[in-house]
Amino acid sequence: MRMIRIAAASLALFIVSGRALAQPDVTVQVDQTQLVNLDVPAATFAVGNTAIADVTVVDNDTIFVLGKSFGITNLIALDEAGREVANIQVTVNNQLGRTVVVMRGNAQASYSCAPVCNPIPSQGDAQATFDTLTGQVTVNSKTGTEAAALASNGQTN
Repeated sequence: MRMIRIAAASLALFIVSGRALAQPDVTVQVDQTQLVNLDVPAATFAVGNTAIADVTVVDNDTIFVLGKSFGITNLIALDEAGREVANIQVTVNNQLGRTVVVMRGNAQASYSCAPVCNPIPSQGDAQATFDTLTGQVTVNSKTGTEAAALASNGQTN
């Protein structure tokens, strides 16, 4: 009985100290975002490897985790006193089942097939293919941003 009281007191102290009990791990696809609600509010966030995943902070207990590249990293959240309130394993998977990889000799090209196949830049692709696709994505994004800015100012072209 004494052991149960000690365990209960320890648990209560742990909860009162502001530390999270067990935050579930996160799995996200490459180029996708996963909403994460923290059990305990946090003031500071750190990602172990920002080449694999990154976070966008909505408020002190809500974040978005972005899968940037396949792999495993972690996310640590600290409260205002600098105490760890969450240590979450983040696993980023490639979109298997939708991605087709074509090998031409030793040159790789990746395609997203859902249901029509379109080229996508992916780790391991031939450098020329990757650079061409990322350049097109950058131009397309810039054009969209500029069009939105013009539209918000009441201009059309």
